[in-house]
Amino acid sequence: MLTSVLVPNVASTLAGYRLQALRVEERQLLDEKRTLELQEATLLSPQRLENLAQGQNLVAPLPGRSCA
Repeated sequence: MLTSVLVPNVASTLAGYRLQALRVEERQLLDEKRTLELQEATLLSPQRLENLAQGQNLVAPLPGRSCA
């Protein structure tokens, strides 16, 4: 009789701990996602790309000319 009362309580407690751990992990992953999105935006910024192009002596094609 005692086990039929304790087992569900223990299972419920363990599930609560697991749920809390998953919430913490979700917050960490969301923080990491925001960090990565900011890093991506920085790396793809037009000013940064322009600076990289100038550093490699790349120039924009003349109007009406393409490399295709």
